[in-house]
Formats: sequence, C-alpha cells, structure tokens
Amino acid sequence: MKQLNCYNWSKLSNIPMSLNKVRSLFNNIHRISEKTHHLGDNFLSYGQERYMFVQTGECELKYENNDIIKIQKDQFIFIPKGNFFIKVTSQIPLTYIYVWLKDGEKAFLSLE
Repeated sequence: MKQLNCYNWSKLSNIPMSLNKVRSLFNNIHRISEKTHHLGDNFLSYGQERYMFVQTGECELKYENNDIIKIQKDQFIFIPKGNFFIKVTSQIPLTYIYVWLKDGEKAFLSLE
C-alpha cells in the first residue's frame, strides 16, 4: 500500500476555503457541490476529475490501486478521474466542496 501526501496533489494547501474563495480561484467552474458526512461514514466517489476542498474534519481517500490520500481541514487537492472510497476519520463532521471545471479545461488559479 502506497501512502500519498495531499501536498503532492495540490497547488495550494492550508488556505481556508469558502465557496466565495473557491469561485474567486477558478474562472471556469462547471459545478460546485458542498456536502457534510460524519465519523465512520464510508462512501464511494467516482466520475470526472475535480478539485476537493476540506473545510472541516479529516478523511482518507482510498483508490482501487490502494493508494491513500489523507486530507485535513483547510486542505485543497486535485482528484484524478477514477473510483475511490472516502472514510471520515475525525470526530468533527467532514464538510467539503467538490469543484468540477468545464469540459476539457484545466484549472486557472489566481491568488490575487
């Protein structure tokens, strides 16, 4: 089993993210989804590549090839296309945002 650090998957980390902040970072958002889950929840996520912002709590993403990404509050990662399970590992509920970009476009990030 290979351990992946979320810093290797992201351009930003440890920057508190709100929906407004997310909208200001991307110029080509297709869709945004905000969700909350609780300790021990284990659910499958799949589909297009996207970005994930963890606002509160902690979780682990486990891919089909057994790669694992551990994500904590205020962290931001790029999620490649593919299936993975998310397990909530914190007592504090996991609140996160998914961002899908318009088809065929890459992220345009600006910290201004």
